[in-house]
Amino acid sequence: MIAIMTSSTMIGTTMSFSFPLLSLVLERRGVAPDLIGLNAAAYGFAVFTVAPWLPRIVNRLGAARSMALGQALCIVCLLLFPLRIDLFAWAALRYLLGIGTVLSWVASESAINALANDRNRGRVIGFYATLFCVGYAAGPVLITLTGSEGFLPFGLCAVLLAIGILPLMLARGVRQAMAEPGSARLALVWRLAPLALAAILVFGLVETTALALLPLYALALGYDEAGAAFLLALLIAGNVLLQIPIGWLADRVPRERVLLGCAVLSLLGVACWPVALGSPALGWPLLVACGGALGGFYTLSMALLGQRFRGTDLAVANTAFVLMYQLGAMVGPALGGTAMQRLGPDALALTLAIVLMVFVAGSACGLFFGRPRQARA
Repeated sequence: MIAIMTSSTMIGTTMSFSFPLLSLVLERRGVAPDLIGLNAAAYGFAVFTVAPWLPRIVNRLGAARSMALGQALCIVCLLLFPLRIDLFAWAALRYLLGIGTVLSWVASESAINALANDRNRGRVIGFYATLFCVGYAAGPVLITLTGSEGFLPFGLCAVLLAIGILPLMLARGVRQAMAEPGSARLALVWRLAPLALAAILVFGLVETTALALLPLYALALGYDEAGAAFLLALLIAGNVLLQIPIGWLADRVPRERVLLGCAVLSLLGVACWPVALGSPALGWPLLVACGGALGGFYTLSMALLGQRFRGTDLAVANTAFVLMYQLGAMVGPALGGTAMQRLGPDALALTLAIVLMVFVAGSACGLFFGRPRQARA
């Protein structure tokens, strides 16, 4: 578990490091924002095009080898980026970077769920989510240290990924933990675990929208750039700090109830943004609590998949998990940005509150509870 978690932390760093770095380089070259956005979309496109083959790859190679293969592909891409700054070449490299990242992501989450058991699954996944979030938060920090010019930032990220491969040589026993045969297919995962997939869809939508647009919302409320960045840091800090306590609670209380509680707290927190963020005494603790509750969506949906699927089926379930997250990440910022443009800054909080309200209502009514699993999916 430690080997897998250590390596996956580097994947989080790569994800959060590459997006702003590549955008900054292209902007310095005078590329228009819409073209930069289209170039970045190649990453998400890769996730959807390779998804049908990911479970087969992970189950054939094993989780550790799949992670190493994915990270090696990311390293090659990172070393090629600075050799030629070309929009079309970078689109191809971003596509390959997306394949490497999602392969490592699916393999790591499948392995963690396979190695955990139902007594400690919440705590294990809470610890995994905390480390992944720490790696994710480290990416932008590295850019401030290295800048975006030259080979150094790309080379440093490649070195970190190479270091992340080393612990995988110690990840023995993962293949045995995932060896139980299964027959689940992507199309059936939603029928078997709709609550988990609905939760990760909402998380992808709300998290990426908040990361992209909360700084703009803060500027509209009168904060300067440093203050806006600090508010975003508070949201991320809540995610880092509260996942282990949420995981601990999920090992003692039915996870569906804990997830509904996180959803209600997230809804109340987001709804209070227009009033509370104007006051540090109210807004700062609110953002930390809101970030932790939102992060609970990730921890708990992953735990729900782990308690529903076993063996080789885990790779299929976690592929569906990543696809739903990516779908939410694609829809959310466009939805929130359009709402802010047409209705004003407070429309960000309104949009996220409506999404969370739909999830809370659907969960409370049992809309997202799948059919009981019989002999084999």
